[in-house]
Parts: sequence; structure tokens; C-alpha cells
Amino acid sequence: MSADSSNQKETEEAVQSPSTSKTPPTTDTASPSRSSDSTASQCRLNPHIESWRDKGKFDKFRDYQIFYYKQDGLNPAGPLVLLLHGYPSSSYDWIQYLELERENSILAIDLLGFGLSDKPPTHDYSLLWQADLVEEMVRRHNPIPNGPVFIVAHDMSTSVASEIFARDIEGKLAAINVIGALLFNGNMIMEKAKLILGQKLLRTKLGPLFSRLSNSIIYRWQLGSVFSREHPLSREEGEDQWILQTYNGGHRILHKLISYTYERVTKAERWHGAIKDWKKPLSFAWGLADPVSPLNQFEGWKDLRPHADAHEMSGLGHYPQIENPKVFKDVIDAVLEKLLSK
Repeated sequence: MSADSSNQKETEEAVQSPSTSKTPPTTDTASPSRSSDSTASQCRLNPHIESWRDKGKFDKFRDYQIFYYKQDGLNPAGPLVLLLHGYPSSSYDWIQYLELERENSILAIDLLGFGLSDKPPTHDYSLLWQADLVEEMVRRHNPIPNGPVFIVAHDMSTSVASEIFARDIEGKLAAINVIGALLFNGNMIMEKAKLILGQKLLRTKLGPLFSRLSNSIIYRWQLGSVFSREHPLSREEGEDQWILQTYNGGHRILHKLISYTYERVTKAERWHGAIKDWKKPLSFAWGLADPVSPLNQFEGWKDLRPHADAHEMSGLGHYPQIENPKVFKDVIDAVLEKLLSK
């Protein structure tokens, strides 16, 4: 794997912000870089996002600023739980889960082009590049050097995780000891995907125009359409997600970010093969009321790996970690308990 030199230092500078009702748990000293703080000043962040930003840090990878959140757990000998977000959101998706989780150490990353990380407009947003980023961030920020890592991956990042599995099978992971993983609600099998209107438009020649015309109302409507009826997207959550999308001009590159859906086709043999052949414990979970990743997608996953533990989350849609974080945490806890009891 090609990555930045391991001796690159994090650039940190503390920033104060008002407290809010939607506040992430306290972690180690948090601070954005000078360059990212300068950029942030050009974008109006609400108190929720300012608080989240100030609880995290920025690190540099291949000349890009990457936002991450790190939390030490009560069990220092336990695995690092690596949280990988989906499209088009960010590590902010995990904030309600993090309010409940105290036992395990956590690392959550904003992939390039998402959340508070840099969003270069001409970048080729390959999931292979994102996998390189994930590898290096884990290597740098695992509290135990080469310590155990448990991956939790959603949506787009189920394919990032699949690339990591493939590298593990090949013996090419750089100083990362992945001991297991939980994948949930993602269209890894593209022929079984049920894309929403916005995703379909972004994949056409009109994609750049649709990105430029995107606004808060359209974005919140499209995002809300993948939530369950029992747990709809709240106005507050929708506004937070839109602010994170527009930060650094991210709403202008949505058509580039969605290119991963084509990569899922060209890399299907490699990534589906990794799901089948990875020798370490792999579990699935599914919000059964997901309209964009329907049940036939879930069945396709189980066909790829028939003996994987499969957890069903009734009444939840595409974002179970937001819709009902307690139920979602119970699934992670059950998977980890079984994994660590072996």
C-alpha cells in the first residue's frame, strides 16, 4: 500500500465552541488544523457541528486534511472499533451511538470528500484510495500498535471494508490486525440495488448539473426517503447533514463521489470474493425497512457468505445507527461478545 510517510505529524490547534444538547462524549484533546479552520470559517457551521468538530482532530494524508474522532474505552485491552460511514454522509452518523458506547476504544473517520475532511473537486474518488486512507489512519491512531481492530462499515464503506479483506487475504495489510467485522445496509451487489432518484440522476451526464443545483430542501427530501416510516429523518438531523455536505463545497462534487457505484461493478469479483473467502469472523446486520438496500440485497449477502451471523433490525431503515442507536449498539455488542468469547 502506498501511503504518507509514517512520521508525518498531526497538525492540531484547539478551537472553542458553545455547548449544545447534541454533544458527543468527551475524548482526548480535540482540535482542527489551521488550514481546515481557515476553510471552516468560510462555511457557517451550527453549534452541533462546531461541537462535533471540536471533539475531533485533523490529520494529513497525501496532502489532504482528514477529520477523525477518537475515543478511549474503559477496556484498554479490547479491540479498536473502526467506524466507517456511508454515502453521502460522514462520521457524524455515529454521534448518537458514541453517546452510548463507553467500553470500547473508537476511531471514526471522515473519508476524503465527506463531512469535515477536504473535498478536492478534481480528485478521483476511488474506494481503493479510501482503503489506503483507512489503513494509514488506523496505523497512526490505534492506541495499541498493531492491536486488534474490529470494523463496523455502512453503505458505501461495506466495499471499503471488502477491499481491506481482500488485502488481508493477500497478506498486504500494513501493520493492521483486523480480527472481525460487521457490515450493514449497503448495496455491495449493484444488480440488486434500488437507487433513489437523486442517485440515478448523479450517475447520468446530468450529474454535474444536479450537483450544482442541489439545495437543502432537495437534499433533506432525498436523505429522508431512505429512513423508515417508524423513525423518520428529523428536521434537526437533516439540517446537520446538509451543513456537513456543503462544508468545503461537498454538495458540488456529489456526482464524483457516487462513482463508487461503478467501481462496485468493475471490482465485483475481487470484493465479492473477499466476502466469501476472508477467514476471519464476519457478521451482517440489516434494517429491514430499508427502501434503498432492499431485502433481496441482504439475501444476496447471505448467499455470498451463508454461514455469516445475520442480525435483523425490525422497523429500521437505511440508517439504523441514527434511527435507533440503542438497537444498533445491541447488535454491535452481541457480535463483539461472541467474537471475544472465542
